[in-house]
Amino acid sequence: MKQLFLLLIGALVFLSCSENQNKIEPDYEKVYLSVDDVSEFKGPLKETLDLDFAKLIELAAKHKKDDEKYFTAKHRLFINESGKVDRIKVLSDEVTELNKKIAEAQIHVEFNPALQNGVQVKSKYDWIVLVPFDKNSMTELEKTLTYLAPEDYKVTVEKNPQPIGGIAALAQKVVYPETAKNAGVQGRVFIKAFIDENGTVVKTEVLKGIGSGCDEAAIEAVKNTKFTPGMDGDTPVKTQVAIPILFKLQ
Repeated sequence: MKQLFLLLIGALVFLSCSENQNKIEPDYEKVYLSVDDVSEFKGPLKETLDLDFAKLIELAAKHKKDDEKYFTAKHRLFINESGKVDRIKVLSDEVTELNKKIAEAQIHVEFNPALQNGVQVKSKYDWIVLVPFDKNSMTELEKTLTYLAPEDYKVTVEKNPQPIGGIAALAQKVVYPETAKNAGVQGRVFIKAFIDENGTVVKTEVLKGIGSGCDEAAIEAVKNTKFTPGMDGDTPVKTQVAIPILFKLQ
């Protein structure tokens, strides 16, 4: 199953394995294929990053804003044919010590090499880490640091998962950030949700965001929603679905 490529635009900041290589060539984005465009991408050999969760939350607290519950770190990993991370591009609007700590762990992660028609190829993979400001949210942080193989979560099932209480119940959980309202930010945020066989959202990813805190608000609403599980016949199955969340000023 192809991993969906996250369309993200951010700061052109790069981290390299070598101190002497701190700039990416102009065609680097073209040389490394999006994981959405390769025949097979299975992700990292080890699923969870080696990080001090408490330290991450402590660092995140320095960047807390009134209408946000998470610090969002967005990184693009450039992976060579051997599955090694060559370099990392920071996609977040702001580069912080927290971004660097996460990138330092990500650059040592080994991946199953991406395959294109059976041949190992260079690939690029976007990894979003949501770091909660709440020290009681260690479990939530661990989920954002874990890669979930998309092939384990079906895209097509006989019966798709549905929010319990309907779309209206999900919409009621969406909190429109005041900063977005004041800035006149409107639009749809598309969230990919990994939903297990019990109807629980175990992880989310931003497929397309609009910023100003709306992406985080959409994630929070989806994560706090219980779903009916996807069904294949009479069997509940793990499912991945794309969920649009509308932000519109009245």
